[in-house]
Amino acid sequence: MTTFARFSLVLLAAGVAAATALAGGRPAPGVLVGGNGVLGPSGSVRYVADSAHGVTRLTAVRVRDGRVLKSASIRGAYGVPLVANDQSTSGVSADGKTLVLAQVAAAQPTSRFVVVSTRTLGIRRIVTL
Repeated sequence: MTTFARFSLVLLAAGVAAATALAGGRPAPGVLVGGNGVLGPSGSVRYVADSAHGVTRLTAVRVRDGRVLKSASIRGAYGVPLVANDQSTSGVSADGKTLVLAQVAAAQPTSRFVVVSTRTLGIRRIVTL
């Protein structure tokens, strides 16, 4: 399965969860701001999104010693997607090259996601569902 196909499936699942919540079904788990973030597939790097005053600070942290490897600012309030009500996170592609952050927002008619390169922490695209 291609990276684009995997990414599309992640977005589809997130969109379905958001639509279910807006339709009065079980609420979507939401996003994690700060905290432990999400681990990359190798387990050696953790990505943490902290949001304040309309700006998200995305940080790549080495797990072994807590050293900040790189960081970037993204305009808007985003966090790491929660995929279950037990606070488990996701958003990193299987190959570790892509991270998807979800918009932090109260119930809105749309969901917004930022697709980020884990190599540079630069925005690849913004997707609105």
